[in-house]
Amino acid sequence: MEQPGDDDDDELDEDVVEEDQFGRIRYLELCQELQISPVSQ
Repeated sequence: MEQPGDDDDDELDEDVVEEDQFGRIRYLELCQELQISPVSQ
């Protein structure tokens, strides 16, 4: 069930993944600075 624009969706997914990875790294750094557990969200 391919639809026109699937390629665009794939590109958006890649952008989200890259941004998410950076966000997680920054989040973990902040947790270390504040000395809190990343699980206690």
